[in-house]
Amino acid sequence: MAFSKLTLTCVFFYFFHFVQCDQSKPADNHHREHITNENFVIHRDSGDRFLVNFYGEGCARCEEYMADFNRVEETLRDAEIKMFDCNSKMVMQGLSVKRVPSLLYFRYGIPTFFDGVPVAEDIIEWVVDSHEVLTTELHDDTFEHHTQASSGATTGDWMVVFCIKAHADCTILLASLEHVALKLLNKVNAAWIDINHNPELKERFHLKKSTEILYFRHGNKYDYHLPDTEFSNLLAFASGAYQHSRADPVEPPKTPFDKVTEQIAEEIKPIENNQELPRDEPVEREEKEENLEVKVEQDGPQTPFFLIAGVCVSVVLALLFFLFFGRSSGGRQMKKGV
Repeated sequence: MAFSKLTLTCVFFYFFHFVQCDQSKPADNHHREHITNENFVIHRDSGDRFLVNFYGEGCARCEEYMADFNRVEETLRDAEIKMFDCNSKMVMQGLSVKRVPSLLYFRYGIPTFFDGVPVAEDIIEWVVDSHEVLTTELHDDTFEHHTQASSGATTGDWMVVFCIKAHADCTILLASLEHVALKLLNKVNAAWIDINHNPELKERFHLKKSTEILYFRHGNKYDYHLPDTEFSNLLAFASGAYQHSRADPVEPPKTPFDKVTEQIAEEIKPIENNQELPRDEPVEREEKEENLEVKVEQDGPQTPFFLIAGVCVSVVLALLFFLFFGRSSGGRQMKKGV
């Protein structure tokens, strides 16, 4: 049974107000499972809630941080939140984790990162606040309904990330977006779209790159123009820096009628431009010529037969005609002589 935000808050206050911790006890993380390059995707796609503590060998600050992370684990033991450690350089590089210690919190595959003071009290408060996913995944058939981007956006401003979910850079970008959503809660809506599975939106907004960010406000869209996608830049852009980008009117979504007329226009375009229609491939032409030769060969012997038969029938009919009318004429002459 999943714990609610209220339950986590109660656990937090109970632990720090009524449980005495031995601060002199050395940090021990040997009992925790490690995230590796081999098992990361399995855990990410499991749908579980879990925290990952990124640390480096020989990092003194990481050792101090480990003690606080142990206290967090003790506090959240009954909250159905798993705890992992990670010192894999490949995983950190894939997630763009550039410094240690660092902490990521995954919920249903969507991460968010901790940017506060690495002490147990602040970490637990952050876990409570980030318990639910704040960003929204949109699709071809839900985008306009949620954002109302082309009609004036009565649902508010939207910051939307277009990326390929299977890519590692998309995962860390979504973590930053999730943190923006937390910082600007009730001010800016945050959403993301997997462009590999939403071709209509990709075509509608003329997306060329694997990762693009758009800000929608009052029927206009603003392209992300800052040099990188660090959390601080994303937050600054959503907080007002979008105004330094050009405001382009949002194109309304295509109706079924629009799609049909476009398809017809594409089909008749070669005729209007007097373009030569596509010719058959050489192989196809050869096959057609061979089939024609076979047909001629099959039809050849049959033509004389039908011709001769027709002549014979005509001759027979002519003879019958003359015999019949000749006999009739002779009879009439004999009667006149009598």
